[in-house]
Amino acid sequence: MLLTLLGFMTPQPVHAIDFEQQASWTEVLEKAQKTGQMIFVDAYATWCGPCKMMDREVFTDPAVSDFFNQHFLCVKIDMESKRGEAFGKQFEVGAYPSLFFIAPDAQLIKVNIGALSAEKLLAIGQYVLDPASSPVQALQARYDAGERDTAFLGSYLLAKAAIGESDEEATRLFILASTPEKIAGNFEYYALLYQLEFNLDSELGRYFSTHFDHFQGEYSSYSFQKLIEMLNNHLIQGVALGMEEYFSQATDYVKATVKEAEIRDELVQSIEKAKKENLKKN
Repeated sequence: MLLTLLGFMTPQPVHAIDFEQQASWTEVLEKAQKTGQMIFVDAYATWCGPCKMMDREVFTDPAVSDFFNQHFLCVKIDMESKRGEAFGKQFEVGAYPSLFFIAPDAQLIKVNIGALSAEKLLAIGQYVLDPASSPVQALQARYDAGERDTAFLGSYLLAKAAIGESDEEATRLFILASTPEKIAGNFEYYALLYQLEFNLDSELGRYFSTHFDHFQGEYSSYSFQKLIEMLNNHLIQGVALGMEEYFSQATDYVKATVKEAEIRDELVQSIEKAKKENLKKN
């Protein structure tokens, strides 16, 4: 009975990507050229929270680890180490984690910045290994041929998002042609709007303001984050140009966008405070 219990308590192997963490970047390239394997690089920093999440939840996913261990030469590089310095001389790393897919001849195939879910990382890995297996190529051809039907654009953009890619112009067309109910009714559609950069006085800026109430509730925190990001960018530009009218424009935008009086007044006061602190009196 004791032996049975001991056997039951024996730790089971943990699924995880088998990262090379010691070899120099030159040695990694030499190995890739010999094996013909594509290289997957997790460029990280030890203090990076999203990097730790990837280690904990994504690289240990059985489907992810099995696929990447089979098809890629996987390398983990601390960008603040000497190995990181060598890698950084060849590939630009501006944020963590940065996930690189590199051909055996050291040509960059694809890079994704930021943490990904296990599902998305697996989809990206499958796409890089065999682009023809993804619907993206066929959809891209239809888009390049001029197809702009709203339903098609939605499918095209979600397929691109699944492999960590985007299309700014297609997203703008899709959002502006869609009702706010449609965008608010699907988080993947709302994410397209949230991730897009646009100004207060742009078409999308006016769309966002007009339909702001539709994006409350489940998306409230995202909507206010987006609003504050837009206001900050607008005010930074105003400060750089020394133009007071930018602050007036931001105030008008807030008043037109936010219906909740307490939050609206707080934002207006913040804009006024920023104006006093950052604009010199002529």
